[in-house]
Amino acid sequence: MLLDTVKIYIAQLWILSFFVSSSPIKAQYVETIVSHPYIIDGLFLLNDTTIYTTPGAGRNITTLGIANPRKNGVFDPNGIPGFMGAINVAQFNDSTLIVPCFDDMTVKLYNQNSGQVSDVATNLDGPAGVAMDLGGNAYIANYGGPPSYAATTIHKILPNGRDFSFIDTSVFFQPQAIAIDSMGNLYMCNSGGGNMWKIDTATGSFNLFTNIMGARLANIAYRTKDSLFYVSSDDFSHKIYQVDLQGNVTLFAGSTPGGTDGPLSVATFTRPLGLHFSKTEDTLYLAEGAGRLRRIVLNPSSPPLSTWEPIQDDRWVTVRPNPVKKDLILDLKGFDKWESPRYRIYDFEDNIWFQSELRPGTNMLDVSLLRPGIYFVLVESKGLERILKFVKQ
Repeated sequence: MLLDTVKIYIAQLWILSFFVSSSPIKAQYVETIVSHPYIIDGLFLLNDTTIYTTPGAGRNITTLGIANPRKNGVFDPNGIPGFMGAINVAQFNDSTLIVPCFDDMTVKLYNQNSGQVSDVATNLDGPAGVAMDLGGNAYIANYGGPPSYAATTIHKILPNGRDFSFIDTSVFFQPQAIAIDSMGNLYMCNSGGGNMWKIDTATGSFNLFTNIMGARLANIAYRTKDSLFYVSSDDFSHKIYQVDLQGNVTLFAGSTPGGTDGPLSVATFTRPLGLHFSKTEDTLYLAEGAGRLRRIVLNPSSPPLSTWEPIQDDRWVTVRPNPVKKDLILDLKGFDKWESPRYRIYDFEDNIWFQSELRPGTNMLDVSLLRPGIYFVLVESKGLERILKFVKQ
């Protein structure tokens, strides 16, 4: 009995040492959710279940698009009518969205309960960016309408709907990207010139916060988890930058124009514009001027299935073919080690796509319904787990 106990203990130590020695992967991965010409500018993620997209200016498109973040490829480009060249979207209050509309120089409210669209501000100068402060006030960055495209103003809309010019200064040029940090400070980026300003919402005073050289800045998303701004740059650099609260700038993602999915280090973007984090801030959704809705997975949610480096050559499990188009074969070796084995197939966000029982030996799994990308298969039995990575073509 003592000898059996020692054997079990040694086996448990071996399994534990295997996982501890595995190095964690950087769970940063880019994938395209949907491509459509109506996806151009800002976006807003509501309750992690609905993504509102905007078609941008000068195209005579009068709708907001609606996508489902959990259903890749599902997109309604005509989801909500009643807008004219919508540039961005934010939550104005519990039941209302606020939408800057560049083409008719208005800011509109959309009541999610009644479906009514109404003007809350008119005769603005190219409204583009929008940010909400902790008191329910909306700040509208005016980019500038045709033909000059050279506005210098930020508008303010109170919770009761009253609106007025908040800041008008010649040092601002094409204000667009605008955001609030967790302390309630307002930040704005000039689209032209790469300047980022910090603004006191109580007094309207401002100072130059930092400059992102060579960038045409489009949108900002603030992430409280790391106290960083994520700033998109469209025409010039096709990159996304991180800016800390001291104004230090680092490159987060992007290089040459493109649409390559995959690990963040090699992914490419074309005119990244709209940015919005998921509720947990573990996924960054973005819209591109090239007409794509994409997401960057920063950290997988619990359970942390994909926090371990997947095994490529394992004594207990083999995955083939890899890449795979339809039938994935799992070979379980060492039959005496497996007792009622099960499997799960999941992605970088730990969405479980398939799970069921296995049998020792060879198992064939139909994965034809999976969209192309990288997936993981977790094979588990009592006291034994293995994680392997495969590519779905």
